[in-house]
Amino acid sequence: MADLEPMHGENDTEGVIVAKGVSMVVLFCACMICGLVPMFVARRFNWITPDEAGSLKSKNKIVMTLLSFGGGVLLSTTFLHLLPEVDHNIIHLQGEYY
Repeated sequence: MADLEPMHGENDTEGVIVAKGVSMVVLFCACMICGLVPMFVARRFNWITPDEAGSLKSKNKIVMTLLSFGGGVLLSTTFLHLLPEVDHNIIHLQGEYY
């Protein structure tokens, strides 16, 4: 039976670069679409007036609720990404001082 060697070497950086590039393009497109959808929905259902859109202040409860939810999601995502680093540092400090 022939040796089963991988088709690429261990240092296959070309594939990694292509994967990173593709993922950046996909993430950009997904973020752009998800960011523009609320604007089109608000315009379609007349949730905000042009004056409110210019000053970024709205009296509409639906718009305010969606904005608050979006802000909460961003804030919680930030703290969620910090948890592994904090946990690593806590374990490191406990091992150093105990």
